[in-house]
Amino acid sequence: MNFNNVLMFNFACKNMFRLSLIGLLFLTVLASLGCVSSSVSESSDSLSASIKSSSKSFTSSSGESKEAYLRDIKQYTVVYTRSNPDMNGFMKGLTIISERYGVMNWESYPDTFFGIGAGFAKANIPESQMHELIYVITKGDPVKVAAIHNGFSQSN
Repeated sequence: MNFNNVLMFNFACKNMFRLSLIGLLFLTVLASLGCVSSSVSESSDSLSASIKSSSKSFTSSSGESKEAYLRDIKQYTVVYTRSNPDMNGFMKGLTIISERYGVMNWESYPDTFFGIGAGFAKANIPESQMHELIYVITKGDPVKVAAIHNGFSQSN
């Protein structure tokens, strides 16, 4: 396989993942609103498993993992905070995205919280809602709170 083929394969994998992630996020939002049947929910689980299994090749072959991780966390935060108040669902989505990038415990990875803060800024959520979400997500941990605030302030 020549270099151009490798680049095209990596590009195709990245785009396939992003489309799959968008579909999964959409199904998660619909499911939490009660708009989806159990068969669609099972499809969502299947999609989630395929995302997890395809993630290893991207993580090991890409030099943009941290930048892409932050971008995906930010985009996910924007979409989720604008459409769904369910924090358990939000945290499950963070787990899926994080594992896709080889981050097995997003709650101990400061970049996750930085990306969440950047997502809050982009979503333009009210400050009172942001403070409530920060408390729920960080459980009051000052390091995590600071990372969210840094992501928020650097995105404005």
